[in-house]
Amino acid sequence: MRSTVLAAALFLSALGSAADACARKVPGEAVRQAVPAKNINQRLFDAAVRAEVNYHRCRAGVRPVDAGSDRLANVARGHSEWMARSRKLSHKSSVAGRSTVLQRIKSAGQRFSNGAENISTVYRYQLGNRRFKVVDRQNCLFSDRRGNRLPPHS
Repeated sequence: MRSTVLAAALFLSALGSAADACARKVPGEAVRQAVPAKNINQRLFDAAVRAEVNYHRCRAGVRPVDAGSDRLANVARGHSEWMARSRKLSHKSSVAGRSTVLQRIKSAGQRFSNGAENISTVYRYQLGNRRFKVVDRQNCLFSDRRGNRLPPHS
């Protein structure tokens, strides 16, 4: 019993130190750019998302997602475009053969034992739990309580 508890404690402490070694390796170019209203640099956006995903995979002790998995990225992009057109955030779509997460992974020719999908919305303005005022609703312009314009963020 004592050796089991000791082994579990050693295992958990090793996980903690391995997770502490994980870092978000976001390209410097991505950190310095604001998210544009149009013509998003897809390559840079994909690299930033992959860095975040790989950070969490590292903390879970799972190997990183390869940057070369273009077919899976294209399938994911197609689902994102479907969600934008249909104005829905959903794991299910009306696209034949790609209506579920598992169908999308299989359609990319990806070998897997389990699969999951994260869906997120990227907002152009970071309001960060601050009070804000809508300056121009048509052009999505906001300011803080002092009248300072809230800038775009990456």
